[in-house]
Amino acid sequence: MKRCCLASVGLLSISLLVASIALLVARVLQKAVDSQVKQESILRNGTEAFKVWEDPSPPIYMQFYFFNLTNPLEVLTGATPMVDEIGPYTYRENRPKVDVHILDNGTRVSALNPKSYVFVREQSVGDAEVDLIRTVNIPAVVSFILFLAGL
Repeated sequence: MKRCCLASVGLLSISLLVASIALLVARVLQKAVDSQVKQESILRNGTEAFKVWEDPSPPIYMQFYFFNLTNPLEVLTGATPMVDEIGPYTYRENRPKVDVHILDNGTRVSALNPKSYVFVREQSVGDAEVDLIRTVNIPAVVSFILFLAGL
């Protein structure tokens, strides 16, 4: 019985020692990881975070659909407009940061963010340079109706 108790106490002591060491190692590793993440997430020239921030890599696509007026001459004589929805016309948006200025203490960043759009033919129904789209100018029509109504 005495040997069993001593073995249990010894096993328990070794288990507690191993658990304490494991917790200490986990805490040290967590602090090291936190420190590394903090260093890499600061917007400083040369860091990975800065590269991703300066030139975002996931492409952003914008798709446009239009209502094409199929009877423009008849509308001019007072007929009801007939329209067909056409699209999408897809554009890839580029958003690089230029003219980046970072203050020495790292508390402020300023940059220009010019956007440009590139037509993506493979994801579009037609060619934006060639296709003729006639559409109703809704603001002009509403203005005309309000003018006729005397408002």
